[in-house]
Amino acid sequence: MTIDWRAYHCKSFYDELFAAPGQPRPAARALTEYLDDLSDEDLTQRRNAAEIAIKTLGITFTVYSEGQTIDRAWPFDILPRIIPRSVLAKSKNFRPQCVGMKPALGIWAHICGSDLVRDSDDTLYVLEDNLRVPSGVSYMLENRMVTKRVFPELFETINIRLIDDYPAQLYYTLAEMTPRPGEQPVIALLTPDIYNSAYFRTRLSGAADGYRAGGRLRPGSV
Repeated sequence: MTIDWRAYHCKSFYDELFAAPGQPRPAARALTEYLDDLSDEDLTQRRNAAEIAIKTLGITFTVYSEGQTIDRAWPFDILPRIIPRSVLAKSKNFRPQCVGMKPALGIWAHICGSDLVRDSDDTLYVLEDNLRVPSGVSYMLENRMVTKRVFPELFETINIRLIDDYPAQLYYTLAEMTPRPGEQPVIALLTPDIYNSAYFRTRLSGAADGYRAGGRLRPGSV
């Protein structure tokens, strides 16, 4: 049994995939066609595979608000979210006057972490722009890796932008800040280690990502 998108009611809220029952949004058409070929059993098996992968990899975060130090498994939806380019171009904060401008060293911001949420009226809100202490990179990278494990065929049939080189780009972007051009600097990540609520993030970002990039990014501690 495959998904009956015509029976999927999405008129009372904004849906990422469908504009109306049985009518996928243009950017999501290829994804919904791919999902059409999967049965309920297939989706259940792949969801279970994702949960096992997250548990095996130890992708967790700590919840402090409940008054206890509790490690929770990272919540993961196996259905990918698609954000078209037009979302950025139509944003009221988009400044076309900046197109063509070249900031120093060609870098607008060395690193930025933005938290996005879409409201029921189709408005994307930026909950916070973290320019000083961005976080969450490792979760993003691991999300993609889990998605590749769960839906390997998806990456063969749909043109999905790759993020594999992110660690390398991060290293070289930070390396350009060195006051001694031409040298290969050592970049250290300061972290409270296991006392950080997202210890998985700092552990992976500081160690695995740096060495995976082939650079000299290494973890530190404070």
